Amino acid sequence: MYIEPCCVGRQLPNLLRDNAGNVVFFQTSGDVTIAQFMEAVSCMVQAPYVMLLQVPEIDEATLKTIRYYFQRDWQGGLLLLTHDDQSEQVKTILADYLDRIQYAYDPLVADGQIAFARLTTDGISSVIIQGAMLGAKDFSLSLYAGYCGYSCQCAERASINVWRSATSAAIAKLRTRPTIKATHALVTSVVDYH
Repeated sequence: MYIEPCCVGRQLPNLLRDNAGNVVFFQTSGDVTIAQFMEAVSCMVQAPYVMLLQVPEIDEATLKTIRYYFQRDWQGGLLLLTHDDQSEQVKTILADYLDRIQYAYDPLVADGQIAFARLTTDGISSVIIQGAMLGAKDFSLSLYAGYCGYSCQCAERASINVWRSATSAAIAKLRTRPTIKATHALVTSVVDYH
């Protein structure tokens, strides 16, 4: 499915909801930014949620958007993984929320992912989008995979834990190499969920 930037707020949530529990594929023309993805799908997971963002480079505008989501109490935590060390920029812009942020960087980060998660008593409700995470439009053909659904830790369904499958590499780096380490229980519970 091709999604235009004017329609991402309506079409992407509908695509994910209509295919809940299944992975879907869509594309854009490099004209949908991280902030637009946040606006379109963050409301699909009950607030306060924890957002995982894996992106080669995070810009100031995106960090300010994240700060706004924290200020509104929509976002309860942030798991951030970038290619280069941007910890000073993160500390400056998100200074009031550092206890809710787990940040790491790794030179192997080349692709993007944004995920929103909320732990429940027996699993995790999540929305996951993997593909180009753009701070600014670049007008290149961008392909994505998306998922909306529920993953549980129960043994009989462990093989279909989409959250774990989609985020395990990023979570491993965030768990073992943080330069900013969250202390808030909402964030640490998602990091430890794996």
